[in-house]
Amino acid sequence: MANLIEHLKEREGVKYVSYLDSLDKLTGGVGHLLTLEEQKMYPKGTQIPKQVVDQWLHEDLTWAKKAAQQQAKSIDGATPELIDALVSVNFQLGENWHTVHKKTWEYLSTGKYNEASQEVFDSKWHKQTPKRTTDFSVAIKKFGQQKELINYNRQQALTDDQIMGAFSGR
Repeated sequence: MANLIEHLKEREGVKYVSYLDSLDKLTGGVGHLLTLEEQKMYPKGTQIPKQVVDQWLHEDLTWAKKAAQQQAKSIDGATPELIDALVSVNFQLGENWHTVHKKTWEYLSTGKYNEASQEVFDSKWHKQTPKRTTDFSVAIKKFGQQKELINYNRQQALTDDQIMGAFSGR
């Protein structure tokens, strides 16, 4: 979890002042979109205390992780690394990202990992934050390669069993 927090801080930045993000939304801390109530407390350019930034990060990470774990149920054999990648995507785009990036989600949830890893680049998201989409693409591709290796090893194990059976007269 500590590595994930550091990764998010690196990708989002940490700002102890309210500012407009690339979509002109009032933001602060580690990419935290301010609620209407928070906007009143921290209008643009207002200092934000460290403990508030830390609390927002904890809360945002908690719901992003919960959303990622729910999404991972639709991905056969999702690994902790893939779930962390989903957490990062949820953190940045919100828990409904998969309803906007429908093709990426369809490919990912149906086991078409190479297609999913490429589809993330065909988006406005990629133009706005290419490092984030590259992170996600690499995580998907790595997951797909792991799945291929597991399947290959399963096939090999059957072949080895068959070979051993032939030698032992089974």
